[in-house]
Amino acid sequence: MMAPVSGSAADRLPRLREAAAAQLSANWREGATPDGVEYGYTRPDTRKFPDQFFWDSCLHAVAWRHLDPARARRELRTLLAAQRPDGLIGHTIFWHAPVRLARRHTYNLLHHRDRATATIQPPLLAWAWAEVAERSPDDPGAGLIRYHDWLDRERAEPDGLLRIIQPDESGMDATPAYDGPLGRSAHPSPGFVLMMRANRGRGFDYRRTRAAGGFHAVDVLVNMAWALSWAGLA
Repeated sequence: MMAPVSGSAADRLPRLREAAAAQLSANWREGATPDGVEYGYTRPDTRKFPDQFFWDSCLHAVAWRHLDPARARRELRTLLAAQRPDGLIGHTIFWHAPVRLARRHTYNLLHHRDRATATIQPPLLAWAWAEVAERSPDDPGAGLIRYHDWLDRERAEPDGLLRIIQPDESGMDATPAYDGPLGRSAHPSPGFVLMMRANRGRGFDYRRTRAAGGFHAVDVLVNMAWALSWAGLA
C-alpha cells in the first residue's frame, strides 16, 4: 500500500506519480507457464492476492499507460492469453501455479487444477484497451470480440443487460448490497458456500441457474462496464 503523500497540489503530483510507479513496479510479476505461455501482470497484493484479477488488471493497465505503455499493453494481452476457446476470460487467472489448497473452496473453479475461474468480473477490457491505445496504437485481434460475444450469448437477456449469478461477479466480492436478496445464502453464512457449490454443479451457467431458481441480478457496475466496453470496442 502506498504511503500518504503530503504537501501542496503542485508538490504532490510528481511525488504521487513516483509513489504509484514504485508500487506498480513492486507488484509486477512476469514469467512463463510450463507449456510456454508468457505472462506479465500487476498483482493486487504480493501475498494475499498474487494472481491476476480481471478488472484489477484493466485498471492497472490504464495506470501503466502513463508510465510504461508497453507494460500496459502486456497486462491486457496477458488477460487475452487466458481466454477459453469459447471466449470467456475468467475473474481470476492463476499463472504462477494452480490455486492454493486453502483457497480452492472459495474460488469459482470447475476443477481444482484449472488455471482460471469460470465466473466474470466487470467487463472493462475493451474500455481499458481503448484507453491504452490512445497512447500506444495496437490491434488486440479478435479476442475482444470473442469475449463480448460470450457475454452477449451467455449472460445477456433481450434487454441487452448482463446478469450475474454471485455477488463476487459484481467486482465488489461479498458486497452487503446483496445480503437482503440472498437471505440465508449471504456471505459468510454456510448458505453462501452451498450457493457456490450449486453454481459449480451447474457449470456457473446463468440460464441453468435461473431455471433452477438460483440467485441472479442485474448489477449496475457490471452493466456500466459493459456499456463502456461496447463504446471502446466500437
